[in-house]
Amino acid sequence: MSPDHLATVERLLKLSRAELEKNASDEERILFIRNAGGTKLECVFVLAALLDIGLGEANQRVHLSRTWADQWAEDEAQQLTLTAVLEEAGGNLDLRK
Repeated sequence: MSPDHLATVERLLKLSRAELEKNASDEERILFIRNAGGTKLECVFVLAALLDIGLGEANQRVHLSRTWADQWAEDEAQQLTLTAVLEEAGGNLDLRK
């Protein structure tokens, strides 16, 4: 994560802790973070820190949220493209070249 993203995550985490009730739903938290200017990736990191959960679980909650539903089609298309490229490379794609 770049220093800019890290600074944004720290800002959003501080803001979320100050503004959100402890019993806020995941959806309320995710919506708050997005409305405060967070990207989807930043949302994942902030949610993981707020709830003390792993990044995988936070990613799933953010990806499946109503707040980010407008991105589902684009995200799925990117995943399909990535999967196709990896399969075409026989699962041995080396991006360090």
